[in-house]
Amino acid sequence: MCIRDRSEAGIEQAETIPDPLEAYNRFNHEFNDKVYFHLLKPVAKKYGAVMPERVRISVQKFFLNLYAPVRFINCGLQGDKKGAFTELSRFAVNTTLGIGGFFDPAKSLFKLEMREEDFGQTLGCFMGPKFYLNWPFLGPSSLRDSIGSIVDLFIVPSYYVLSHSPYSYIYTGAKTLEIINRTSLTMGEYEQIKESALDPYVAVRDAYFQYREDLIRR
Repeated sequence: MCIRDRSEAGIEQAETIPDPLEAYNRFNHEFNDKVYFHLLKPVAKKYGAVMPERVRISVQKFFLNLYAPVRFINCGLQGDKKGAFTELSRFAVNTTLGIGGFFDPAKSLFKLEMREEDFGQTLGCFMGPKFYLNWPFLGPSSLRDSIGSIVDLFIVPSYYVLSHSPYSYIYTGAKTLEIINRTSLTMGEYEQIKESALDPYVAVRDAYFQYREDLIRR
């Protein structure tokens, strides 16, 4: 949550996000659509058939715990002291009592809810999204959120440990597992958007924009 109101920063709430690179973004949207249906979804379905849902949920919690430093720092940057303390407490509790983050006793025992914060939201306290971007493999974003994602990457401690030789293959494998595991838990959401929309590209773009703006405002 941004402590500074968006109106104070001179930011007007737009109905939709500017899309000056629509042709480029549509190409990437179609590319990602094919990757999803022909590669990612089949692999995620087979993975989900082998791994019980409760195991996949625990794996997701493990990866969410790794990103606690991102949420902690961005809460602090936004002036949210309570949120920063909550994230620090959650990380300590879940890393220890939660066995590395595979479980969430911070929530179940201490009622500490995760704060969904990142540097894109921090930038959103002072600026709008600028314009829409759809990246190959990565999917929907904006200029603001793309910058934010790069900054967040360098906040995660595991990036420095595993992304360099001789551990880079471990980092790549972990990121692949994270994506497949998350897809196995969210499968069907994209299909619903695509089936109910006259123009799936516009539906995905507007849904992404609204979701990110809601995160910033709340």
